[in-house]
Amino acid sequence: MSTPNHEFSTETPKLAFDLYKNLITLDTGAIVLIAAFLNFFKDPQWKWAIVLCLCFFCLSIIGCLIILLSLVIDVRLRGRFGQTPKQVRYIIGGMLCAWGEYLIGLASFVAFVIKNLF
Repeated sequence: MSTPNHEFSTETPKLAFDLYKNLITLDTGAIVLIAAFLNFFKDPQWKWAIVLCLCFFCLSIIGCLIILLSLVIDVRLRGRFGQTPKQVRYIIGGMLCAWGEYLIGLASFVAFVIKNLF
């Protein structure tokens, strides 16, 4: 029978991996939807908001890929995940960057839509 601490250490990388895969899916879906519906707006204002939005979604994808790669390397080479304070700092920092970039991209898209619809 495995201990709860062992189950936590084996399930955490799987959950983190799935979390960042889903964030990549959200980012790519947002990019596709923006590209599809951009022609909906006639003579749009604040075009810079769309550029900002697409840049931040792409940065979020890159950040997620880096985090996924670091998760794979960490688990594969060391057999553990987040065992040292340095690893935990990298994981938390990467998480904040990836989600922060996604939220900034989303906020700039919402600002663009609000400016052009009202």
